[in-house]
Amino acid sequence: MLYPRRPSVGRRNGSARGSARWSLIWSAAAFGALFTACATDALAARCLYVSSYHKGYEWNDGIERGLDGVLAGKCTVDKFYMDTNRNKSEGYAERIALTAKQHIDATQPDIVIACDDPASKYLVMPYYKEAALPIVFCGINWSVEPYGYPYSNVTGMVEISPIKPLVKSIKEVLAKAKRGVYLGPDVISQHKEFELNREVYGKAGIKMSPIFVKTMADWEAGYDRAQQSDLPSLGITAASTIGIRAAPLGTPSGTRRR
Repeated sequence: MLYPRRPSVGRRNGSARGSARWSLIWSAAAFGALFTACATDALAARCLYVSSYHKGYEWNDGIERGLDGVLAGKCTVDKFYMDTNRNKSEGYAERIALTAKQHIDATQPDIVIACDDPASKYLVMPYYKEAALPIVFCGINWSVEPYGYPYSNVTGMVEISPIKPLVKSIKEVLAKAKRGVYLGPDVISQHKEFELNREVYGKAGIKMSPIFVKTMADWEAGYDRAQQSDLPSLGITAASTIGIRAAPLGTPSGTRRR
């Protein structure tokens, strides 16, 4: 939900396929709410898109293409890639966030669009809380509580995976399931997704344990380990996807990479 006087936080439930679409729609709406206050001449406005990840990361490339389409003719779009998926250390994230801040100081954008959790954690929260610079966030998983949102200068949306209906369907198929494994990349967004999964599955009587991996070899080993549980769950999309135990390695039914 967007508030006209104080930018706040929107929340949207949705499927993995729908999350990117709603991320774009809500972010575009939030952008519009702040954009009118940023510049009277839209074509002269400067927009900065800060991606937490790298160019070529499919999920974020889709969001970026959507933003390019929405903002075409409305502002000049500059882009900064934090590349935190391929560089996972806390020290790197802090350094690249400082570099992003220096880029903002040098280019003086009218508005910043901060995509995914690392941009909020390492850039917005330490440097732009209650600042004059308007910021729209998107792609934040499950909760904004770790970042203290909302701020007076920040608005955006939160991604909520449809875990509850998924668990309901699982219980209909695997009524005796008691334990499961959540397998995902060792990144901020997937740690948050696991906490959501653990909470929702726990209420249904299923204890979830995490396996977070950094390499493909780790992923393959983790996938094999997960087959010993009642419920292997692959945290590779905005919504957790369940792998059929009989499926060949790397081809769980219904998965979609993020």
